[in-house]
Amino acid sequence: MGCRKLSYYENTTAFREASPLKVVYKNPQVCRKEKPVFREVGETLEQGGGSGRTIIYQRTTATDNSTIGNFSIPGTDINGYFLEPAGPSTTTPNLDRRIPAGTYNLEWNTGPRYPNALRLYNDQVPRSRAILIHIGNYPGDTQGCLLPGCSTGTDAVWRSGPKFNQVINHFNTIGIGGARMIIYDPINP
Repeated sequence: MGCRKLSYYENTTAFREASPLKVVYKNPQVCRKEKPVFREVGETLEQGGGSGRTIIYQRTTATDNSTIGNFSIPGTDINGYFLEPAGPSTTTPNLDRRIPAGTYNLEWNTGPRYPNALRLYNDQVPRSRAILIHIGNYPGDTQGCLLPGCSTGTDAVWRSGPKFNQVINHFNTIGIGGARMIIYDPINP
């Protein structure tokens, strides 16, 4: 599928204001040439680790229903968006809220729901909380998890399946050992 520029009205997320990208495209995994710069944290996506083992995610938009931001895997051409539950961020399970900003380890999910998804965990958010990266488009598709997509709308990510497969295929190829995710949250410091 070819690329199509988003019209002014289609591009309604805060990404437009938060990003130095000159043009935002649908199907960004094919089209984007420039890398977003995380101005608030003072580093480019490449500085997150060029081995392809780190997902860098910066939250850019928060509503009463969801949180959306852009991500990249430095050292690759993989980039896109995540949708996750609304804030406030919490380490408490079963609240359907996003997890706190920070560094998380990644591993394969071995549970019966969403097999082959990626699970995030660290010292504050245990494996048992089952925070996953899996397919979905809307806030109702997640209970604390992150949903990847190629483009965004209000409280939605689009083409989640292809973006999820791209991320999963990448980690299937290089291996999951030493993989991590760094979440930045300049909108809720």
